[in-house]
Amino acid sequence: MDELLGKDILLVDRDFSTLPTGDIETVSGRKCLQQDLAHRLATPRGSLPWRPAFGLSLQRFIQADMTDVDLADLVQEIQVEAERDPRVEPGSAQATVLAHDMDSVQIRLQVLPIASTHPLNLVLLFDPRTGAVEVPRGNA
Repeated sequence: MDELLGKDILLVDRDFSTLPTGDIETVSGRKCLQQDLAHRLATPRGSLPWRPAFGLSLQRFIQADMTDVDLADLVQEIQVEAERDPRVEPGSAQATVLAHDMDSVQIRLQVLPIASTHPLNLVLLFDPRTGAVEVPRGNA
């Protein structure tokens, strides 16, 4: 299944990770998908000129009151964007708000990788003051 989910450069704090030999470290399989989803969901839509549709469109949530309707819209946006990755089974993305206040919304995302029966989980932190999305380290 690793070949279906890909191989990529391992990123730590958005920078390359190197081995003691100086080689660039890589990640494959489920870890690759997890890292790529984290990158996709932390990227503002339109910020990559070569892929303008990549990432989340969260502008409408900046400075929002984060009512139940806002939270439902945010969850829907995350699920739809996660399923744009062809390595995620269509219809499998399930996002749940774990906690929220004026400064942060914590969301758990569960997806089913293609050709797998074991879901993959990510926890996202959304800052409604700035629109920033963070995937805590160790999560992806």
